[in-house]
Amino acid sequence: MITDAVVRKTQIDKDNHRLDVLSPKYSSGQPLAYLSRFYDGRPVKFITSWDDIMNKKRPFKINGGTIQDGLVGNSTLIRGMTIETTDDDNVYIVMDPSLL
Repeated sequence: MITDAVVRKTQIDKDNHRLDVLSPKYSSGQPLAYLSRFYDGRPVKFITSWDDIMNKKRPFKINGGTIQDGLVGNSTLIRGMTIETTDDDNVYIVMDPSLL
């Protein structure tokens, strides 16, 4: 399951902010994840498994680090991991389906 996330900026001080990522079902609730300001302006989506993004172009990055192609689809995804691909600008965050 792939779902668009609701992103809200929270000012930390006069020069810095963070991105609060919320479920679209509970857009006025508590954030499910936080991203740094370096992801500002990029679309954010929630995914629940590798199957949601297996058709994307490699290489994949998990939490900012490139992973080997052999691990794609075989490694375990844990809630809160960020995944990026080379063929789109989206940031994917792994989330439990019951929270979406």
